[in-house]
Amino acid sequence: MMQSKLSYIRQALRLSATAGRRYSSASPCSILPRHRIIRRRWPISVERFCSPLITTNDSYRFISIPTTSFLDRTDNETNSTTTETAQIQIQNDQALNNEQQDLLQYTQSLLREVKEIPAGELSQTQISEMSSCIEQYISEVHSYVCAEQAHALLLRLIMERTAWQRLHVEGAIRYFDNVYSGGTFVDRMMSITTAFEEAYEETPYKSIISLLCNCFSAHASTAAELILDRFETRLQDENNPLYHSNLPTVETYNAILTSWAKSGRRRHVKSSSSLSYSHHPNAPSNLVSQMLQ
Repeated sequence: MMQSKLSYIRQALRLSATAGRRYSSASPCSILPRHRIIRRRWPISVERFCSPLITTNDSYRFISIPTTSFLDRTDNETNSTTTETAQIQIQNDQALNNEQQDLLQYTQSLLREVKEIPAGELSQTQISEMSSCIEQYISEVHSYVCAEQAHALLLRLIMERTAWQRLHVEGAIRYFDNVYSGGTFVDRMMSITTAFEEAYEETPYKSIISLLCNCFSAHASTAAELILDRFETRLQDENNPLYHSNLPTVETYNAILTSWAKSGRRRHVKSSSSLSYSHHPNAPSNLVSQMLQ
């Protein structure tokens, strides 16, 4: 019975994909049907894709994760830290609606289907379906569990060397900025950058940095600076220097400094990645010092 439902969605996707709709990074349209004709509620099992802290029944909840805050709020707090609770919104008090559950269920099935297929061997239909799922998530479903699915889809599409506009990177970064916080956001951005490094001949470092700088948040500024640091480090590698046609410029550094200024914060967000330099505890001052090296 479940297989017939998934087959129905696949058939609808293929019919929509052949309708001649074009992809555009700025277009809110998606070739994936909005599932409005599907009214039945399917059971969901997300434990294989999500943190054990996430409940697997129909009603999701808020979870509280204690984290250490190192973002100074005033000049007098530069050496102090406080413990705050990061509220990760898994669901807005109630369960995901039927259409969102359908999309989540379908995404999980699609990821299982492509898991055993080697990179570069997905069909155009599968790529189109995954791209459309990402577009629907970033435009409709702002929840942690769905963001994790969108992130997994994006990583797999990068492995396929999918065209930039079909990755919906700009929308995905804005989406992740709204859903994730702190080190979680930074780690997701670094994993996306790593995927690009492994799959593409030239990683679009500056494009990713530019998109992050438009978020104006401390975690986005931290991620942008970490990616720039990785870019510079690879360029200066004595044993295997990176060749890249689009090198970082003063404007790249200025964009990150502006992002820090508009974020209202002065301390880096802690994550599993770290900068290769440390000149000053104040993030903008630290970056300026690095520019002068």
